[in-house]
Amino acid sequence: MKIQREDLYLISRHSNMTEQGIEKTLKENIYHDKEMWQKFLRLFFIALGIGFTTAGIIFFFAYNWADLNKFAKLGLTEILIIATTIIVLLPKINSTTKNIILTGSACLVGVLFAVFGQIYQTGANAYDFFLAWTLFITLWVVVSNFAPLWLLYIVLLNTTFFLYTEQVAKDWSAPLVITLLFLFNTAILLTFIFLDKDKKIKNVPKWFIYILALGSVTFATLGIIFGILDGYDPVFPVLFPIVALVFALGIRHGIQSKNGFYLSVIPLSIIIIISAVLLKISEGGSMLLLVSLFIIVSVTLVIMNLINLQKNGTMRNKEEIKELLNYFRTTENKDLKFDEDAIFAAYEKNDDHQSLAVKILSIFGGILASLAFLGFLFITGLYDSTGGLLILGILLIAGGIFINTIYNTTIFDTLSVSSYIIGFVLLTLGLFKMEMTENTVSLICILIASVSLVIVRSYIIAFIAVLMISGCILTLIISNHNSELIHLYTSFLAIMVTAFFLKEAKIITLHPAFSKLYNPVRIGLIFSFLAGLVFLGNDFIEVSGNYIWISSVVIILTIMYVLSHLFEVLNISQTSQKAGIYIVTMALLLPTLLSPAISGAILIILLSFLVNYKTSLAIGIMAFIYFVSRYYYDLHFTLLTKSILLFSSGILFLGLYLLTRKKLTTNEKV
Repeated sequence: MKIQREDLYLISRHSNMTEQGIEKTLKENIYHDKEMWQKFLRLFFIALGIGFTTAGIIFFFAYNWADLNKFAKLGLTEILIIATTIIVLLPKINSTTKNIILTGSACLVGVLFAVFGQIYQTGANAYDFFLAWTLFITLWVVVSNFAPLWLLYIVLLNTTFFLYTEQVAKDWSAPLVITLLFLFNTAILLTFIFLDKDKKIKNVPKWFIYILALGSVTFATLGIIFGILDGYDPVFPVLFPIVALVFALGIRHGIQSKNGFYLSVIPLSIIIIISAVLLKISEGGSMLLLVSLFIIVSVTLVIMNLINLQKNGTMRNKEEIKELLNYFRTTENKDLKFDEDAIFAAYEKNDDHQSLAVKILSIFGGILASLAFLGFLFITGLYDSTGGLLILGILLIAGGIFINTIYNTTIFDTLSVSSYIIGFVLLTLGLFKMEMTENTVSLICILIASVSLVIVRSYIIAFIAVLMISGCILTLIISNHNSELIHLYTSFLAIMVTAFFLKEAKIITLHPAFSKLYNPVRIGLIFSFLAGLVFLGNDFIEVSGNYIWISSVVIILTIMYVLSHLFEVLNISQTSQKAGIYIVTMALLLPTLLSPAISGAILIILLSFLVNYKTSLAIGIMAFIYFVSRYYYDLHFTLLTKSILLFSSGILFLGLYLLTRKKLTTNEKV
């Protein structure tokens, strides 16, 4: 039987399980083992090697070195494309590695056309560039059948079409453009779903299908809203029935496959569309109140259906629960005592096993309802009354906490989240109307969020409370013009995040409440840490470059500490091997000394994979891609210097891949 993290949290609250027993269970059943790390490291090295090398080449040509002859620029790019393509044809390289290299080659094709336009100043429209790029990599995309390359190809197709409508077909209406994008992306989505279902195409990752579906639903929602709010358009009568049919098929597919993604994204889209219809009828205060209530009720109903579907599909029966308890007895050297009645009741309630779709739906529903309700309050003139803002704000915050304390169930999350968010907004406005300083308001909000974190056991409220605390701390730093304290903030959170990930067993055994709060606080710390890294890498605040190395040093040291835990997983015990790995890691991370955001994203990726936390792993990968792209605008180095740093780092990662290739396993899948 597969043991989930939520099983461990739930049962530990109603037993006398020790830290050692939980640690053993985590390592044996949840954390990634040596084999998975070997597969991951191969993909990690080759992906970073190709990624950094390609980025270095892009930065080099963006530098537009005037001393370099135009034929040399074109020749260098063409040689790189030919060389990487030849490597792909080598028989000894496995398919995953070939596909990653081919994806890098596809990016270089874009560089080639960019260099061509840079040299000759052809005056062509931007869509011509993207069209040529798309056409020239088509064969590679089809032959490789590699999801990331397919995703790049689909993005290029959408970009080409959009730029065409902006630069050539300027008379096309917005609803027409959105309708065509919806039809195109839906056709691609259905093609991949049917090919995957009929097994005519292998290894279609779920994340790829979900991204396509999200894009299709987004275009459908935008198209319908444009048609509703902008008046009659000839395209709307065509778009509406097609969207209705696709949504019906999507819900049917979600029910048949018991997939919460489709049963949350599509209903959320329908809720937004109906809200737009209501606002089209009237934009008065009473209608905004109706929209707010409608969103809360409808999202709650959707969540109830998702929970029922989840109970019918994944809920453990008594026999499975008893089997779990028997297993846990084997992990301890002492006699374990379980409160079986409480455990059975907790599984029946099923709050610990809520899917990510339910949590995201609760948050988005709460935010949308809050916006509508705030609009109602401002239209009715409540913001003119300082006392009204303060009283209603306090009551709504207390109401959100009360709902979660008394009715501790996911069904009421949307209502409690809306009440909690609206309360904070109104209270903050009221405090500012009393002419309180930003420092005072921030400290009051930190105090209230901390208290609610202690009282409430709800995932969503706890998550929002952590974000509220970190947001207020950032506000204190900015409002007092102590921008250098951002390094203390990011350094502290780097240590906190690392400790939270690596000391999971210890934390959840400290108190039964901690096992309820562990997941929301952990993901809240991740977002808070990323917020600090974003502030460091953007122009939101003036941060001196003289001390930016402080954050990098702390983050690099935490990565070294994570490596010490990784040695245990990989069975590396020789001191010389450990020293060599530390030295190589330090050499790889030194180029990020003035770009702590990149090393911070790497820290999140390593920690997430170590403990098998897929949500933050995906967040870490997206953050890494974003921070590398932001590196282009880093003013500490010239483009040429950044190009050299990225290219040399890429070569080092490729060298690591080649060095470890024979030692690591080759049976990997994407």
